[in-house]
Amino acid sequence: MLYKHELNLNKSMRETIARITRRWNSWLNLSQQIRGLNNKELDLYALKENVYPAALSCSLVQWTAITLEEFLAQNSDVLNISPDDKGITYNSYRAVIVRGSAKMECFIRIPSNYPLEMPLWILSVHWNGRRTSQNNAAIKMMEYWTNSLQPQQLEANYRILYAQLFRTIYSFDIFLETEGSMQTTIEYTKEKPYISAFAKRCRLRPYKYIKKGSVHAFKQ
Repeated sequence: MLYKHELNLNKSMRETIARITRRWNSWLNLSQQIRGLNNKELDLYALKENVYPAALSCSLVQWTAITLEEFLAQNSDVLNISPDDKGITYNSYRAVIVRGSAKMECFIRIPSNYPLEMPLWILSVHWNGRRTSQNNAAIKMMEYWTNSLQPQQLEANYRILYAQLFRTIYSFDIFLETEGSMQTTIEYTKEKPYISAFAKRCRLRPYKYIKKGSVHAFKQ
C-alpha cells in the first residue's frame, strides 16, 4: 500500500510540474509577443494564422498599454459573458488599425490565468460614424470571430495574440470592402476572394476562411 501511494504521488508531481512548465512557456511566449507589439518588431505578413496567403491592406499604427478602467469603459456584449475575476488580474492594451480614412480601435484585456482564459478583444470602428458591436451586427460578428480563436486551431508554438491581431485586421479589410460597396462614393474596392459578399437578410460578412487544395476564399 505504501509503494502504491508513493507511485501515485510521484505521478501526480510529474503531472503538476508538466502543467506548470506549460503555463510558464505560454506566458513567456505571450510576453515576447507583447514586447514585439510595443516595439513594433513584428512582420504582419508572417502572421498567417496558417491561412490566407495574400497581403493585408490595413496597417497597425499603435499599440499602447491602458488601464483596466479604460478597457471596462467600452461597451460590448463580450464583457457580459466574461467569467468572475476570482483573484485574476488583467493587463489592458489599445491597438489602432487604419486603412484610408477608416480607423479601428481595439481594446485588449489579457488575464493573468492565460492560457486558461484567452485575451479578450473589444472593437470600435470609426468610419462614417462610430460603429461598435452595440449598434452594428457586422462589428459584433467581427468581435466574435476574433475572440473565438482557440490555440487548438493553430500549429505548435502558436502565437495566439498575433493570430488574433491578424484575424482582426483581415476582418476589418473585409468589412470595409463589403460595406464600401454600398456607399455612394467607393473608397474601398473588392480585393479579397469571396464566395459571396453578403448572405441572407442579416447580411453576414464573409469573415470565415476556407481552403480547398490551392484555392482559398472567404465565406459567411
